[in-house]
Amino acid sequence: MNTGRRTDIPDAAMIRVHLADERDAAMRLRLVLLNLVVELPASVTLADICRGMDVPASTAYVWLRAWRERGYAGLKHPTETLRPRAEA
Repeated sequence: MNTGRRTDIPDAAMIRVHLADERDAAMRLRLVLLNLVVELPASVTLADICRGMDVPASTAYVWLRAWRERGYAGLKHPTETLRPRAEA
């Protein structure tokens, strides 16, 4: 059983910068979760963090992907993609 996390987070210092200034509750929740992933030891799994914050793991993975791909802007709108939309 793997007890570690496969969650590398680029620009971790920027998470703390945004967290210090963020006033929107939904964004603070996202930033706090990402910051916990960065700050807690790898022995604390993402599932543990999600349980403690009452956030579904699938949602946390969406937030992680959004941060990796587009940083703060991606986290603000985590379900938007950069892929062009198919034209009908």
